[in-house]
Amino acid sequence: KVEKMEAEKYKNDKLKAQRIYNRATPIKGTLGEKYIREFRGIDGPIPEDFRFMEKCKHGMLNAFHPAIIVPSKNKNGTIVALNRIFLGKDGNKLAAKTVDGKKIDTKIGIGAVKYGSISVQKNKQSSICFITEGTEDALAIKQVNQKDNIKCNIGLSQMKNIKFEPHI
Repeated sequence: KVEKMEAEKYKNDKLKAQRIYNRATPIKGTLGEKYIREFRGIDGPIPEDFRFMEKCKHGMLNAFHPAIIVPSKNKNGTIVALNRIFLGKDGNKLAAKTVDGKKIDTKIGIGAVKYGSISVQKNKQSSICFITEGTEDALAIKQVNQKDNIKCNIGLSQMKNIKFEPHI
């Protein structure tokens, strides 16, 4: 019974992430690209599967904000979760907020986060893999290393669940 409930939750969470991803648009020319280029100083290539939403719901703030949408995929390459990086109207990361004394995150995963990982760069010819906690750190490594694999997960607590391809 527990396995059936877990399978149903996985399916529903995965579908929620996929629906959001399918509503997002390419990142090129958006506030999302501005954040990466101007506020993070990253001028290297942005993965083609990174997307952007002008109005993405931030549940803890009960409001809509622009957000970078980064897919987290399972070992079969299926999107199972997303990392949402919420932005302010100027393109910088959304300012940290506190609600009822609790810090509200500006980077939030959604979907079946423990079943996937984010590949920022893949190279089947390399058995080396750099692992970061955050998407922006992975993009910074990609800027100076175009030959090895680079992965990240949605939050530090998910590092134990990172998925590796057989060549790594």
